[in-house]
Amino acid sequence: MKTPFLILSLIFIAFQLNGQTIFSETSGSFTSDSKLPDVITYSPNGGESLNYEQPLEVTWLATDDSFGANPISIGIITYPESEYDIVSSGLPNSGSATVATPGVFTSYAKTNVTAVDVFGNTGVDESDGYFTFNESFSMISSNTVSDSKPPEVLVVAPNGGEDFYYADPLQVEWTATDDSFGPTPVTISISTDGGTIYNDLASGITNTSPAILTAPEISTEQAIVRVFAQDEFGLAASDESDAMFTLHGIYIDVKAFLEGSFESTEMLTQLNSLGYLPISQPYNGAPWNYGGTENADPIPNPDVVDWVMVELREAPNAESAIEGTMIAQQAGFILKGGSVKDIDGNSTMQFLVEVNDNLFALLYHRNHVSVMSANPLTETAGIYSYDFSTGAANVYGGGNAHKQIVSGIWGMLAADGNADGNIDNKDKNDIWLPGLSSSGYLNADFDMDGTVHTDDKENFWAPNIGA
Repeated sequence: MKTPFLILSLIFIAFQLNGQTIFSETSGSFTSDSKLPDVITYSPNGGESLNYEQPLEVTWLATDDSFGANPISIGIITYPESEYDIVSSGLPNSGSATVATPGVFTSYAKTNVTAVDVFGNTGVDESDGYFTFNESFSMISSNTVSDSKPPEVLVVAPNGGEDFYYADPLQVEWTATDDSFGPTPVTISISTDGGTIYNDLASGITNTSPAILTAPEISTEQAIVRVFAQDEFGLAASDESDAMFTLHGIYIDVKAFLEGSFESTEMLTQLNSLGYLPISQPYNGAPWNYGGTENADPIPNPDVVDWVMVELREAPNAESAIEGTMIAQQAGFILKGGSVKDIDGNSTMQFLVEVNDNLFALLYHRNHVSVMSANPLTETAGIYSYDFSTGAANVYGGGNAHKQIVSGIWGMLAADGNADGNIDNKDKNDIWLPGLSSSGYLNADFDMDGTVHTDDKENFWAPNIGA
């Protein structure tokens, strides 16, 4: 339905869209249309067997009050759930058109008809079912062999429940049988969202199981593999994993303590309980300039102390693990017991990286001196672990970069308010003093209780100055 709008203006402008006047000097009115065209695809509509070499006649019905001269386009797919290729566009709404076929055998063809009116409203309809592009059988002789039996396909592995490191070769196993296969009848694809969208891993390969393939660079618990096979008569079949499997990166499990919030045997969670923790990671500014978009709304675990950032470096030894050897960064949460977790507040942090040398971890906090592991992380079953808290020697730089905060427990030094790696007068004069008596999520709050007061300076900055 058209909705008229009266425009009052001393300037008279006229323009046309696809041949139809939208605004005119004479009428002084603007006509708007928000109703989508109605489209029905009549044929082919599923079940037909058509000659793959002959032009394809498509018929449809499309109605709308605001069509221009050539509102129709026609698309074709030849593979399930793939994107439509536009084979003809800018067609008149005549109800039928003859278009070129893709020139392939398939049992999984569909057409769609799209209609767009002069206001940009779009309607689309596709074939209700799949139809077949095949050879013509109009001149079959006694020497012609035909085939009406589709292949039989079965995915053997991965078939659900498996757990794979994404960078390892992904081995796909299947069986596919047919009397009329060509040399390369198989296509293997993968979905990482539980079967909504599939992307090819290998297309047009031999029917030789297994195939060793490269998985996508993604972490997911919703992976499914599909094997598609098509014979020389265009008959096709496919099978998918019976259930979802997992693709993952490496897991990083580190432990550390922040001196400022530590009391007795664990850290306090006052910033969390007071509601001062931000929902987005705070390391996007200087000096970290981290571009990650981690956020958690609400903060997921009452044991969360604060945001931290983990950096991974790959090198032969700690001396060689300089800034240029960094391979990944990620923000997460440190819990009161010292463990560093993903943004769900419970899971071990996961990184989509390949490890080809020794792996070293750095841990950053916004007002504590950062630390780097003195030794490579140890790996067991894909989990790389490191505990910074059990001794000065665990941190590169030893006691100069780490502090015994109670007997037997070492922690990151508090009062590095500007996060430059040093505790000096700049932290007092530029950070603590301007923030004195303020409350909130503040770098001047060295003890992380939510308020900047004299104790922050006396208990943390003064003892640590010069570090």
